[in-house]
Amino acid sequence: METDETLSVASKVKFKDVANLLERIAKIDDAPTSGRGPGKTDAKKTKLESFMQTLQSIADKLRPQAVKIDENFFPVMRLLLPADDRRTYGLKEVKLAKALCENLCIGARTDDGQKLINYRAPVHMKSSDGDFASVAYFVLKNRCQEANTITVHEVNHYLDVIATQNARGKEGQKDVNDSIKHLLVSLSAIQLKWLIRIILKDLKIGIKEATILDAFHPDAMDVYNFTSSLEKVKYQNFFLNNNF
Repeated sequence: METDETLSVASKVKFKDVANLLERIAKIDDAPTSGRGPGKTDAKKTKLESFMQTLQSIADKLRPQAVKIDENFFPVMRLLLPADDRRTYGLKEVKLAKALCENLCIGARTDDGQKLINYRAPVHMKSSDGDFASVAYFVLKNRCQEANTITVHEVNHYLDVIATQNARGKEGQKDVNDSIKHLLVSLSAIQLKWLIRIILKDLKIGIKEATILDAFHPDAMDVYNFTSSLEKVKYQNFFLNNNF
């Protein structure tokens, strides 16, 4: 865990802020377009750039407080680009549905339980288009409390545990289940919606990785193409120092 001597941006950013960012970006597709205004891709990029500026502001405020500051934005980037994140969770919709039922006291045979388990059934597809995360949100929105405390650092910690222990097979299953439970009971419905999409590696926000990386830094896509690693694209002064 972190100490007062080492502070990180990821430990100061709430996961709810990432979820809210993704929700705002997703809603741009629902808004009517205007010939005079910016295109939807530009509007999404503007929100991303604003969020990146917020991260930099957090880093700037941390500097006087810490002997060492980790300005690594990689923990945030891997949540925004889950398809490019190398973690493998071994979790698909059916397993997530069962975990939600077990940990949030939803009977598997109840209407809500069946909506989760049979999320692709035609009767449930009207408002969700067969998207499991959307079905989960509608089932959970009146069940989950508004959670505001869990950080990006903590979410990544538990996702790391799930990925690492999943690779151990049956021996790691208890740690996998414990980590899933901690996340499920710690997040609000809207945060769970985006966590599920991160785990399933498809955010469905209609934006290419190049746009997200460009919002981070104009050279980020070039570095990613060269290294094939998000972890290499991690410091804002990274490109100035040519330290790759």
